[in-house]
Amino acid sequence: MKNLFLIAISILFLNENIQAQYIADVLGEGYEKRVIQMPADEEGEVICTIIRKKSNTPSTKAVLYIHGFCDYFFNRELAQAITERGIDFYAIDLRKYGRSFLSHQRINSCRNLNEYFPDIDTALSIIKTEGHTDITINSHSTGGLTTSLYAATHPTNKKYNRIILNSPFLSMNQSWFKEKILIPVMSFIGRFFPKLPLPKGLSGLYGETIHKDYKGEWEYNETWKPIVAFPMDAGWLRAIHKGHLQVKEGLNLNDSVLVLSSDKSIYGEVWTEEFRKGDAVLDVKEIQELGKTLGPNASTKVINNGLHDLALTAKPVRTEYFSVLIKYINTGK
Repeated sequence: MKNLFLIAISILFLNENIQAQYIADVLGEGYEKRVIQMPADEEGEVICTIIRKKSNTPSTKAVLYIHGFCDYFFNRELAQAITERGIDFYAIDLRKYGRSFLSHQRINSCRNLNEYFPDIDTALSIIKTEGHTDITINSHSTGGLTTSLYAATHPTNKKYNRIILNSPFLSMNQSWFKEKILIPVMSFIGRFFPKLPLPKGLSGLYGETIHKDYKGEWEYNETWKPIVAFPMDAGWLRAIHKGHLQVKEGLNLNDSVLVLSSDKSIYGEVWTEEFRKGDAVLDVKEIQELGKTLGPNASTKVINNGLHDLALTAKPVRTEYFSVLIKYINTGK
């Protein structure tokens, strides 16, 4: 009976959201957004936001972009690279991120990565309703982990055709002690004290590499994507740890999956020019190794000198990345 009630509520929200209207987006001309009202959670009202840019020619192909942690969609070049090939572009700001963050919420917080599944499912339903029969999910970092877990829960009746993962967060890039001892302990504590703050957040060196006010070329809203990442708590760590355990146990995805990463990881406490030429967030060897285990149709590819977000790398490198994306969207190879 409870399940029937939840299904009825979900259908009601979906029907209301299908009728929602697009309005102008902050990215400017050609970009539109739809605010999607989702069922409330323990913090209260919840929304997610779909951003759309249409190709100049009618298309039945579309891409859904899903961002990573401490992030939101802002990359016009990515959208342009896709739409100028005759493919419609969509992105989603997941609940409590970017455009979807509400003042009463803890920004970027979650207790289980499956909290994002309804957002993804709703976005895909809307894209299909708008006439698209060939849909590619393109996800970055934590979005890549979430997408992989979402795909594992949808082995049949899929609303998409293929997945492209941009530096997916499939494992921690930490020392043996932290990965084997400290993180599992903190994950266990997070079950009972989810709001317990973690002692140290992510370094700001990657943020400095990409933002134009520092050493990069990109301009974005630092309220939604600060140079030093938002503080994390034990509940968030537990959600990520549980997701990583599922990946290591084996997701056995039956999808066509392409996993992309840089050719090298960059480490250091002080910024150097090397930060422009590698992934300063994750271990690319682990991305490539775990990427191959996602399913029988999973393949991997390295983008030399790519940043953590391959779409934000220096122009020649991101141009190569865009070419790989388009080829896989069109051919699955």
